[in-house]
Amino acid sequence: MLGKSEIAWGQSEAMLESQSLFPSICKQMKTVYIHAGNLKTGSSALQAFCSRHRNWLGSRGINYLVSARPRRNHDTHSALPLSLLKELGCYTPLWYDDNVIFQDIAATVKTEINNSDLPGQLISSEEFYRFGTFSPKVQAKAIEQLQALFHGYDVRVILYIRGPMEFMVSWYKEVNEEPVPRPRFSKYFMKIPKAYLDPTSTASFLRQCFGDDALRVLPYTNSSTDHIQKFLQEIGVNDSPYREQERAIVNQSRPEYEIEPRRLARIVAQLPVEDREEFAQSSATDNGSTYSEFCRKIDSINLAFSEFCHAESLDLDYQPLNADEMLETEARLNSHKCKRPGFIAIARAKFETPSTRTRVWTIIDILGLSRLFQRMFNRTN
Repeated sequence: MLGKSEIAWGQSEAMLESQSLFPSICKQMKTVYIHAGNLKTGSSALQAFCSRHRNWLGSRGINYLVSARPRRNHDTHSALPLSLLKELGCYTPLWYDDNVIFQDIAATVKTEINNSDLPGQLISSEEFYRFGTFSPKVQAKAIEQLQALFHGYDVRVILYIRGPMEFMVSWYKEVNEEPVPRPRFSKYFMKIPKAYLDPTSTASFLRQCFGDDALRVLPYTNSSTDHIQKFLQEIGVNDSPYREQERAIVNQSRPEYEIEPRRLARIVAQLPVEDREEFAQSSATDNGSTYSEFCRKIDSINLAFSEFCHAESLDLDYQPLNADEMLETEARLNSHKCKRPGFIAIARAKFETPSTRTRVWTIIDILGLSRLFQRMFNRTN
């Protein structure tokens, strides 16, 4: 395998030969590309592009798998990592409620890869990143299962990383789209596992699983078309006629001024009266001890992230975490000037509870409208 410092990592010998004639390559070991995130690094744009242009990718020697796609997100292969995490007793996102067994998903993935005439196989899910956020015991079990699944293939893993400050702000906006109450920005930062902002553990997990040279760590740049173009180059595809479509599929963030009213509405709708005030107003600066822990966590993440970038020889222009700026961000995202939510907002928040959403999605699935509603959901979020 090529080392992580190789510039032409995506151009495997098989892929170069496959540009015109695939059958001569099929007898060789297939290359499985796993796009493993991180979260908030343009994964949705990549997945939407690959899903919509699957036939075009096939003409370039890449099979974007049709198996392992969850019912609520048909563009990704998140059913593969999430079914394994669920089996291992780990937290999975609220939107994922597929009742599937990992071994069944793994079997369909392996069958599709083996039956494909194309030399390159592409799997994309940022949920692979989560494995590095769990205990060594969980990671060891996951490695065993994933190694068994991908045995006999040339696995190449692509991992994008984003500066901790940009990630934290973007992730906080993302989790506030979920139908559960969230604390203020600084308090949520104290709750989030360090590994979400420091990729060291996940990179180690992926290398243990697939080999030191299997992992390609890349800096994320917040430019949709450039991001898609560079990703295609990583998997050996050097052209794309879909520039306009690439711009159209990028998820747009909700305006910041909408975050706090929706957050407060969920707090009022879903929490007991005695818990609402603290949850709505509490900050990491409430006392000296909490603020000291806040600053220590910031320093720890900044140091680890800097060391990771140095070890990976990454030229990433990023903004480190800063206590003052994080509190300014909190004041902007969780403004005290926000009015108490009205009746309609509270009613909507009650409707958005996970149990209600599950029932609604079950009805949508029964009616066979899940793909239509997924497209509508992606456009509005």
